[in-house]
Amino acid sequence: MIEISTVTNRFARAFILMTTLLILSCLPAMAQEIEVSGRVTEGAATPLPGVSVLLKGTSTGTVTDIDGRYSLSVPANGVLVFSFVGFKTTEIPVSSRSSIDLNMELDIKALEEIVVVGYGEQKRSDLTGAIATVKSEDIKNLPVNSVADAIQGRVAGVYVTPSSGEPGSQPNITIRGPGNLNGVAPLYVVDGMPFFGTGFNFNIQDIESIEVIKDASAAAIYGTLGSGGVILITTKKGQSDRITTGANVNYGVRRVFNLPELLGRDRYIQAQIANGAPPDQFNGTFPDTDWFDELYDAGIEQNYTAYLSGGGEKSTFYASMNYQSLEGVRIDNLVERYTLRLNSEHKVNKRLTVGQTLYGTYTMSNPTQLPNSGPLSFRTSPLVPVREPNGDWGRDTFSQRGNAVAEEFVNFQEDESYILNASAYLDWEIIDGLHFRTNGGINLENSNSYYFDYAFDFGRVERVQEEFGREFANRRQLLANYTLMYTKNFNDKHDVSAMIGYEARKDKFSNLQGNAFFPQVPLAQNSDLSVTDTLNRPVFRGADNYRILSQFGRINYSYQGKYLAQFNVRRDGVATVFGPGNKYGVFPSMSLGWKISEENFMASVSQVSNLKLRFSLGSLGNFQGIDNFLFIGDFSPGFAVDLGGGKQGSINLSNKLPNEDIQWETIRTLNIGVDAGFFENKLTLSVDWYDRTTQDMLYQVPLSAVAGLGEDVQFNIGEVKNTGLEFALEYRSSVGDVSYNIGANGAFNRNELVSLSPDVIDQQIFSGSTNEAYAFAQASRSAPGEPLGQFWGFVTDGIYQQDDPDGPSLDGSTPLAGDLIYRNITDDDIINDDDKTFIGNPWPDFNYGITMGAQWKGFDLQLFFTGVQGVDILNTTRSFEHLFFNDYNSTEAIYRTSFFDGNGVTDLPRSTERNWSQISDFNVQDGSFLRLKNLQVGYNLPQAWLDKIHASSLRIFFMTDNLFTITSYDGIDPESALSGRVTATSPTGEVQSRGIDNSTFRYPNSRLFSVGVNVEF
Repeated sequence: MIEISTVTNRFARAFILMTTLLILSCLPAMAQEIEVSGRVTEGAATPLPGVSVLLKGTSTGTVTDIDGRYSLSVPANGVLVFSFVGFKTTEIPVSSRSSIDLNMELDIKALEEIVVVGYGEQKRSDLTGAIATVKSEDIKNLPVNSVADAIQGRVAGVYVTPSSGEPGSQPNITIRGPGNLNGVAPLYVVDGMPFFGTGFNFNIQDIESIEVIKDASAAAIYGTLGSGGVILITTKKGQSDRITTGANVNYGVRRVFNLPELLGRDRYIQAQIANGAPPDQFNGTFPDTDWFDELYDAGIEQNYTAYLSGGGEKSTFYASMNYQSLEGVRIDNLVERYTLRLNSEHKVNKRLTVGQTLYGTYTMSNPTQLPNSGPLSFRTSPLVPVREPNGDWGRDTFSQRGNAVAEEFVNFQEDESYILNASAYLDWEIIDGLHFRTNGGINLENSNSYYFDYAFDFGRVERVQEEFGREFANRRQLLANYTLMYTKNFNDKHDVSAMIGYEARKDKFSNLQGNAFFPQVPLAQNSDLSVTDTLNRPVFRGADNYRILSQFGRINYSYQGKYLAQFNVRRDGVATVFGPGNKYGVFPSMSLGWKISEENFMASVSQVSNLKLRFSLGSLGNFQGIDNFLFIGDFSPGFAVDLGGGKQGSINLSNKLPNEDIQWETIRTLNIGVDAGFFENKLTLSVDWYDRTTQDMLYQVPLSAVAGLGEDVQFNIGEVKNTGLEFALEYRSSVGDVSYNIGANGAFNRNELVSLSPDVIDQQIFSGSTNEAYAFAQASRSAPGEPLGQFWGFVTDGIYQQDDPDGPSLDGSTPLAGDLIYRNITDDDIINDDDKTFIGNPWPDFNYGITMGAQWKGFDLQLFFTGVQGVDILNTTRSFEHLFFNDYNSTEAIYRTSFFDGNGVTDLPRSTERNWSQISDFNVQDGSFLRLKNLQVGYNLPQAWLDKIHASSLRIFFMTDNLFTITSYDGIDPESALSGRVTATSPTGEVQSRGIDNSTFRYPNSRLFSVGVNVEF
């Protein structure tokens, strides 16, 4: 097997060679050249930094500095091309002059920002839906694993929480609150094509812009797939008459933070004796092992991207290569990724344009092998060595704890995945204003995973059999759509555009897995080598697929550029999910806009640059989180029977209850918004209020045992409502040589389970598994009139100061001094489930993001904060810190509990499971926090230095991630604790496990320090 260091070195050499060749290819001929310098301004004297100055017909060029000055060596008979966003491109012949100044002219049309919308583009000023934009410059250097991570805290109403700190993990993303009990994931559309794979396997540095569609009026054009919101990603394209090459390099170190400190040898022995352990058990000499220190170390991150873009009058292209390596902060944990992208567009003639995108990625990972109960297991002992004096793995002769470090290495696993995403499009302008466009795409994903578990003996924990397993999986997605769009202006007052379209989509998934025991060769690559008896090679197969046929249309109307209207409708058919009577769903929407700032009565209000009101109403369908073919019965393997002639397999006719009436889940949204700009748009503001209702909510509900079926049934059970208020505010200005910006966005949201079907038992749904200290009890409850997944448990009223033999008992035990006082809601002589009530809400009242930036003479500073306010966390990990649960270790906090090691009654209850293994508000804490998510300090080299290396720009920067957090929460990490697990049925994270801090099961978050370089030629 090739070592990682060897692979990295090879890639680094290839990367350097490729970059060098690109640089050399872009150096112009230097014969008969003169040095031309000058200053570019706006108006009389305002300098324009960042203006592109290019020698026409070549890639030779530069950009103006902070004072608008430039200097460039060009032929005496050359032509300089000056270009800048928002200004008219200007060509000036050199004519042997050494000094050329330019006062650039504003391009009013270019200033009109174009925003990508469903199946097209639209001027931002004409938008009537709730759409937010994130630019590439805001995210290109971020140390994130996915698109969802990249937009965290940057878009109001988009709530992103990390599901795990493990490299390559996928975060949870919820747009405008939980749409149902399963969670509704957004649809990702890359360059016009739906794309499953914007996690770690997607290169963030290829992104030009991201549009987030939040309301139903804008998302309705995508129908059922857009029910959780739509994230439109546009990747980079080449520019005409210019060849650009560059590289982005980033190298950093991650370290885990805020881990609990387990008891060391001496304090552990003292605490165990105080807890009742026999002192003789600890006679002898013992090591002093810090297991968390052994399991966690620095993780190296590397990210290298090289790109080449450009083109001519008729063709443009963009190509990039990327290598990324992430070492986990936990030992024996690594993920690597290689990507390649090629985008191109070609104007065949005046009316015909064709283009394509091609993206390939290869990912290899060595995931963690989680011993005992998870990455942060307390089930360790400092008295057990990592290795024995003879070099063997350390053995625990006291309990079933095992050896956490050894388990990482005796369980080997490697996962590989390959993704190829390709699309092609054709745009034909049949007549003026009438465009026919077709897109076709394919997404191929293949994965190959294998594991090998060695036999071992760790004392009381051993494995006598070795096991080998392997799994192959593949997914194939095909999509084609066809649109016809007509745009026309009538009498310079009426702008009308109409679009109709047809789309077909097919998704097929299959997998094959098998395992074997007693392999004959270690790390066997072929399961045939692993066994001699084929009966020891069980094989499992699985398959899934769905098909969608859709028709859609849109009409846009604008009168005098002030009064706007849009109407969308889409019809989706999903035959694999719903029965014949329900397989089609129709989802309409409409939106209106009024540009108040364009009215005559606003002409005298010079402070207001822009003011627009928006109103929208629409519906979407959803089928995420449910299985195929629920409307018919199926077959399943039965028990083997012997009817003579040997055992024969049998078949059960059905192991589920068919639901012929299952139908679309419908999400209806009302949105009212306002966009405003002040002082020539230096200050911008956007505010939206929404009301979103999910009707006929789909969910899997347990059946009573008397039904005789082993599976739950999925059906339409109720209604969920989300209401909220969002805002985004930004101010940009300058003082002297300093330019700065500050922005903030925030969202208030409240969700409510409005009603449940009468068939749901007790009108409530329990979920939210805890950890072993709580016997994995369910801590969350959803009931009509309440938010989803609230914590359900006992209310506490302090600590008993003395024994109370007449007090209400819990599990047969009477309360003693130092025990928690559980409120006796039923006012009887026992504490039981009837005394439980709602004790906390895991959904924040308010989540927000803050961005700050400043530039001065080539230096730049960027700060990015995220935070939430008004949220509860059930800190179940706290129990392990205050008692010895079974054979687990604990922390110094156990010494502060009541009646421990000579204590009396303290502010903490006794170290018993009666107090620390019950779900109660004693462990519900405020999870509000403010985190400095990212800090960057950069320096752009002066133009004089760049000219010497023939570069147009070069920026070096220092960056840190998760630098500090302000919070009153005393758990490990409030941000991670607010997340839920991502599963097939809960694509946005388990709604009903949100806020349950089972940190022992979660890979911890980490802090990054890195340096990087961005260079362009």
